[in-house]
Amino acid sequence: MRRQRSTRWLDSLIGQGLTLGLFSGLLVFIAVYLGWMTGVERGAMDAMYRARGKLYPSKNIVIVHADEGTVARFGRWPLPRKVYADIINRLSAAGAKTIAFDVQFPAPSDRPKDDLALIEACSAARSVVQAAVFYVPGASTTSTFDTASRSLALRGGRFQLDDQISDHELFGLDAVSSTVAIGPLLDSAAAVGHVTVYPEWDGALRRIPHYIRYKEKTYPSLSLAAAAHFLSVMPQDIRVDDKAVFIAERRIPLNQKGESLINWRGSTGVFPLYTFQQVLATSAAEKLPDEIFKNSIVLIGITHPGAYERYATPLSPNQPAVELQANAIDNILENRAIQESPPWMPVALIFAMSLLAGVLTSGRGARQGALIMLGLSAVLWISGSLLLAQALWYLPVAAPILAAVLSCGLTLSYRQLHDARDLKIAEERYALAVRGANDGIWDWNLETGEIYFSPRWRSMLGGDETTIPSSVEAWTERVHPDDLERVAHEFKRHLTGKTAHYECEYRILNNSAEYLWVLARGLRVPETGKPERVAGSMTDISARKQAEGELLHNAFYDALTGLPNRALFMDRLGRAIGRAERHSGYMFAVLFLDIDRFKIINDSLGHTLGDQLLVSVAQRLETCLRPGDTAARLGGDEFTLLLDGINGLEDAIRVAERFQMEIARPFNLDGHEIVSGASVGIVASGEKGQFTHYGQPEDILRDADTALYRAKAQGRGRHEVFDETMHEHAVSMLRLEADLRQALENDAFLIFFQPIIALNSGQIAGFEALARWQHPERGLISPGEFITLAEETGLIIPIDQWMLRQACRQTLLWHDSLAREKPQHPKPTVSVNLSSRHFSTPGLSRHIAQVLQETGFPPEYLRLEITESVILENIDSAVAMLGELKALGLQLAIDDFGTGYSSLSYLHRLPIDILKIDRSFVMRMGTDGENSEIVRAVITLARSLHMIVNAEGVETPAQLAQLKALECDYCQGYYFSPPLGTSAATEYLMHGHAAAELQRKSQVLKAIG
Repeated sequence: MRRQRSTRWLDSLIGQGLTLGLFSGLLVFIAVYLGWMTGVERGAMDAMYRARGKLYPSKNIVIVHADEGTVARFGRWPLPRKVYADIINRLSAAGAKTIAFDVQFPAPSDRPKDDLALIEACSAARSVVQAAVFYVPGASTTSTFDTASRSLALRGGRFQLDDQISDHELFGLDAVSSTVAIGPLLDSAAAVGHVTVYPEWDGALRRIPHYIRYKEKTYPSLSLAAAAHFLSVMPQDIRVDDKAVFIAERRIPLNQKGESLINWRGSTGVFPLYTFQQVLATSAAEKLPDEIFKNSIVLIGITHPGAYERYATPLSPNQPAVELQANAIDNILENRAIQESPPWMPVALIFAMSLLAGVLTSGRGARQGALIMLGLSAVLWISGSLLLAQALWYLPVAAPILAAVLSCGLTLSYRQLHDARDLKIAEERYALAVRGANDGIWDWNLETGEIYFSPRWRSMLGGDETTIPSSVEAWTERVHPDDLERVAHEFKRHLTGKTAHYECEYRILNNSAEYLWVLARGLRVPETGKPERVAGSMTDISARKQAEGELLHNAFYDALTGLPNRALFMDRLGRAIGRAERHSGYMFAVLFLDIDRFKIINDSLGHTLGDQLLVSVAQRLETCLRPGDTAARLGGDEFTLLLDGINGLEDAIRVAERFQMEIARPFNLDGHEIVSGASVGIVASGEKGQFTHYGQPEDILRDADTALYRAKAQGRGRHEVFDETMHEHAVSMLRLEADLRQALENDAFLIFFQPIIALNSGQIAGFEALARWQHPERGLISPGEFITLAEETGLIIPIDQWMLRQACRQTLLWHDSLAREKPQHPKPTVSVNLSSRHFSTPGLSRHIAQVLQETGFPPEYLRLEITESVILENIDSAVAMLGELKALGLQLAIDDFGTGYSSLSYLHRLPIDILKIDRSFVMRMGTDGENSEIVRAVITLARSLHMIVNAEGVETPAQLAQLKALECDYCQGYYFSPPLGTSAATEYLMHGHAAAELQRKSQVLKAIG
């Protein structure tokens, strides 16, 4: 009953519309909640701004900017501050009411007279608004000027307020430069505005915060401070609350984050724009009239490319920040700031549009539904555009329009499916009604032997009464010889009452000498007793049979190459296994093939050429086969061969070698000459019973794949024959992976430290942290046995994270111990290796920052070591990631430098502090200085790039002496100490090598005892 009520509800038009509309609204609401619609909404808002066009700006705002010509004229950057002083004097003389600087002066210049001139100009004008942030408490200054009052604290590169201030009140201050304007300049300014603009996720600037509140005091932004000065409003008279800023009877609405949406006047050039040269011109012909600046707000900023950050805005790909400030000031003066919709309104619009669209579209046709959808979307778009044009509201329209479109689409689709279902039912009823008379009709009189063929029956065979006579022979002679016996058998069964009706599919010859597939149906009369007649129909099913054949072919053959697919190959392999078990002399082999470097070819030349290469490989593969063999494509670039009835393993190896020779020949594909190769894994059968341990054909394919993996590991372009040791190795690796996962859960890893010695002082400068695995059965396992497996399985990431956290905690304990017992000893650093898998993980810098914060470890004592080859895999992304890590304040080192392909052209782009010379170069250094050219070259390179050099693998006094002669900075190796446990490393640090060696031996005895 419940299901029937539900069906009736969906069958009603209102029920369909409301149900599908609600479902559409929920889908779009989820997308909005997950943030998937953010980009679309921003794009819709930008489109409405563009559609509105440029608006005439306030007459009270003028922009004076330093462009490329300004920089070229004065011949330096930054510009001399005397130039800014001249600009202020000129604007002040012209009667400018407010002069707002979107330029910072964080420190005294190298020309003290210029600073004094700028301060005097600000003091004389008393109309200058500075863009600056506060001083840092406790920061030392070498300035001869007085310092300004300090109101905010800076710790860890971010402004920190007291506990009563929530995060959203910071307004993105982490994006603000930590520099401050010099004190006298702040004191001489009429007002001070904060630079608190922070770009959105796509780099665009659509909102601007207008203030920051701290300890009951409000600090205005540059735009708010400039507008307040122009309106003669004192800072203390600016009134703010959670929803708006009030200034001189003007209300600036704020969103929940305390930001105001910028009502853009237009792209660059809307506001009057003059260069420094034009403002400072003195000749009568070039001098600007004073009326331009009189009683105006003059914004001074930078538009010279590279001289100042340029933000993307909704109306211009790159628009200088000074244009943003101009629009923000204009919004305040003209009271044009836009009110953002409350949080509930977008949700209400989404469901209102989806429900309305569903109800209106229900029961309509596709054209009517499309018109309704377009109409609703147009109404909402026009409403949002009008509200935006009138500077009243900003409504998010993209999500509601999407909800309407989705609701209309679902409603129309449901209607079509419903109609299709009804049509199918009607067709089935009609087919049942005319079953006995479908297509060609025939009627056979069993007593007289006469037979009737309808015109349709004859026309199906391409004939008429003259070419197809009315006789049973005219029918049976056309039946395919292979089907004739079956046709007669089915007739006999029906006539004897063994079947309720006659039905048979067979092939019949038409007058074009082609065989058609037909379906013949019939019923005997009477149904009981001796039959007198049989009547029925004949239907042409050739198209259906052709489609079935194609489906059958597609089910067992690869669509691209035409080779058998996995299903057909596994079926034939199973049959071969059965023959091998039944016949002792029968042998077969399975070859698993993989195209070398196929991914590189596919990615570089495109998937089309990649597919052509696969087709060409398949064609060459077939030339290597004998009759009866099977070649198949399993997927991607993987092929298999089933060699049937071979004489021995040598036959399989010869086929593999012949195929590899064929693949080695160049391929010419669309003008591209491609040279490739193939790796082959071989499994051959032997005497009867060899495969009794295999449960399924998949087991043989698995072993062939194992042999293929071994061939690729040996250098590609090879073939390998499977043996039991390969299987045992695979099982061993699976067991080792399971043990590794268990070790992570049971915290079975240990951290060892190898001392790093400063060659100039001979003291311990730091330690390199190294992982060891305390296996419950095998004892202490070195990284060489499990690191590669950990990287393949992704377990290296939690291992790296654990190492980083433990290394920071232990080194911090050493710092405290040295501070108490040996305060003269420098604090040691700790070096931690980052694996390639971990380095490419998103959020790496965030995680390291979290570890530093949790442990309280000072970042300057942490060194992260990254392998050179990892950096060179993608230099652009590596530069970005290294920049994020460097911003944390730690040090970066390139490990194993010189062992791979070193691209020195990119080395200067990397924010690297240390180059580590690989032990292979240090070990080749002789006692008389031979084989030290590479080490000398690396040290020279590092010196030119202002990098530190650390040599690892030092084991002899001669190597140490040569490194000292080459002025290497640090070194490590067994000459000083092997990797030590925590206790031994502590003894080494506090008391020297002898005590550490004793402690280390004690730990070894405990580990093996």
